[in-house]
Amino acid sequence: VRVVLKMLAQARIAIPDDLSVVVFDDNAWTELIRPPLTAVAQPIEMLALHSVELVHARMRRMLPPAPRRIRVPAEFLERSSTAPIRRPV
Repeated sequence: VRVVLKMLAQARIAIPDDLSVVVFDDNAWTELIRPPLTAVAQPIEMLALHSVELVHARMRRMLPPAPRRIRVPAEFLERSSTAPIRRPV
């Protein structure tokens, strides 16, 4: 992310005036960058728990090797790196 933000600054692309930026996985540093980055926060602990449970179940042959879909909640944290959608004139 840091490299992308640096390249955007070098290209004189202003965030959020020219481009809105949203990242996944809210970290402490997302609020420290200027402008603070809008983020989709995922429950990392819950994702890890589901992953371990799936691996354990497959190791014990309690689950077929077919893909499974597990939904986990996510939170959209709107900060200053996004702008409202502009309507065409």
